[in-house]
Amino acid sequence: MPETHASTRAAQVAQGMQPDPDASIFRFMKLPPELRNSIYSYAVQSEGACSLATFQDPAITAVPRQIRNESLPVFFADSVFKTIVDANPPERASVRNNRHRRLEVCQHRAWSGTMGIKRNVMRHIRESGGRATFRHVDFVVCNAAHVRDRRHMKRPREDAVRMKVCRLSLSYVERKLYVAVSGRKVPGWRRYSPKNYEIADVDAAVEDVVAIARQIVERDDSIGFTVQDVQRTAKGFRFSA
Repeated sequence: MPETHASTRAAQVAQGMQPDPDASIFRFMKLPPELRNSIYSYAVQSEGACSLATFQDPAITAVPRQIRNESLPVFFADSVFKTIVDANPPERASVRNNRHRRLEVCQHRAWSGTMGIKRNVMRHIRESGGRATFRHVDFVVCNAAHVRDRRHMKRPREDAVRMKVCRLSLSYVERKLYVAVSGRKVPGWRRYSPKNYEIADVDAAVEDVVAIARQIVERDDSIGFTVQDVQRTAKGFRFSA
């Protein structure tokens, strides 16, 4: 019969020996840093992407300070963060087609390039300092006109995703930028609707944003995207002629 920890302690007591008080303690911090990082990576895994606007820290970060300081960078670096960003492709279409820009089209510019991150979440990210470095960011791009309409109707921001313009995924891997674009689509309104645009306008907006992301990745001190970098990249969706 295999010897258990309890039977070992009982035998030590019976023989007048002093049991080792540390025998039942697992010295996690004695593990090599590489192994601890692997454990953190497993512990912070989540199903699907985390919302950059409303995410919460994983449970493992609610432990002693050293473990929190070590696990937070792994959480931010390994997780995929999704954020809804507004864009104004109709204004880009108006300029491309040399059409007179209607006032309502120009007004959408103010909504463009914003992500709607809650203040408490933004404060938490900033307080995390250098530990909050993102390496996988998904931009769910929506037409600012739809987002504004839904705000006026007091509909949730996430409801605008059903009318998304495209999805742009940026990944930072070993000082290289990997880009994936999916779900590009245009509305089915009449041609001269102030909310209308074409695939060419979507592609032009994506090119502007990717150019900004490449500048960030090519910096000498770059190790990923800070929240300021993500905000700067999102503002690339704001077209202003």
